[in-house]
Amino acid sequence: MDGFRIFWLAAPAALSLVAAPAAAALRGGPCDHPDPRSLEAVYACLSAAHTPGIPSIPTSFHCKGFGIFYTRALVRVGGMSRNRAQMYLPPCAIVAQVIERLRGKPPAWAKCLGAGSGFDAGHFKTCLTAYPREPRDCRSLLAAYELGLKAASPRLRLPAGYRQPGCETVAALMAPPPPPAVEAAASPAGGEPSPAPLPPWAQCLGYDPASVEEHLGRCLGEELMGYRTCRQVRDSYEKRLIGAHGALPITYQILSCVQATPILAEAEQQRAEARRLATARAAERAAARAPRREVPRRREAPPEAGLPWGWLLGGLIAFLIIVRLLRKRPIQAGASWVQVLTSIGKDKVERHTRPRKDEDTSHDW
Repeated sequence: MDGFRIFWLAAPAALSLVAAPAAAALRGGPCDHPDPRSLEAVYACLSAAHTPGIPSIPTSFHCKGFGIFYTRALVRVGGMSRNRAQMYLPPCAIVAQVIERLRGKPPAWAKCLGAGSGFDAGHFKTCLTAYPREPRDCRSLLAAYELGLKAASPRLRLPAGYRQPGCETVAALMAPPPPPAVEAAASPAGGEPSPAPLPPWAQCLGYDPASVEEHLGRCLGEELMGYRTCRQVRDSYEKRLIGAHGALPITYQILSCVQATPILAEAEQQRAEARRLATARAAERAAARAPRREVPRRREAPPEAGLPWGWLLGGLIAFLIIVRLLRKRPIQAGASWVQVLTSIGKDKVERHTRPRKDEDTSHDW
């Protein structure tokens, strides 16, 4: 019984002596105190912890996610404790270079590196170029910028002393630059250049409760056909105010339906105009699809068909008849053609009404 106890007590020590060479071999190599500021040292430690067939680092890793993965490599291959491994985590600039070597291009948040405690306009615009989807308003722009700052931080936090810029500053920074020709024409010689146009959401800046109607029309824009109720106008207005200011202004007063009435009236006019144009276009398409009826044209003789022989023959026959009649009744001197034709007619009438010689007219009643 005592021998059995001695075996169980001595077994762990014996196993530790057997495993000691393998653990020592595992703890040595690239992950034994690697220089965190050396790209080659960090890349060599990752290569030692790499398993074939399994991607070592996801391409969407932010700086903190890489640190978690690298800590596991230091613990498993280098034999460090987790607390000690925190001392060997590389800065985010080295992390961006490692990911660029692995995937062929730097991560998106690499453009957001180097942020200071204050707000830098150039850094703001450079960081936003990492996100191809263009944000729609001030709130989305600031959210995308702060997301990039956190992704480029080893603790996934905003830089110390960071202060969010105002939406007026953001609107001035995001204004598209005018074309050179327009800028030269707008600014006289020796004068200041004309201000660049602001983004659409900047029209909702400058809320004033005393001029809500004017600000409402400017904020909602010109396309109003989708508004049919007072609540729709109010919800859209508040959403745009939040997007332009980051939150509802402190002086905001709930939009009343009386203030929304001009917007609803304009929306109804736009819908009526759209219906009229749609009806006109439908009529034009129907007329274009209808088959065209060709008007039959009178067939004309071609110019090379020759003289009208029918008319000439008829005129010749009429002339012969008149000549024959004139021979039977001579023309008096000085008589006009009208008198001649009249006498010819009377002669015909007398000839038809004159009784025949062999006809007995004594029995006429």
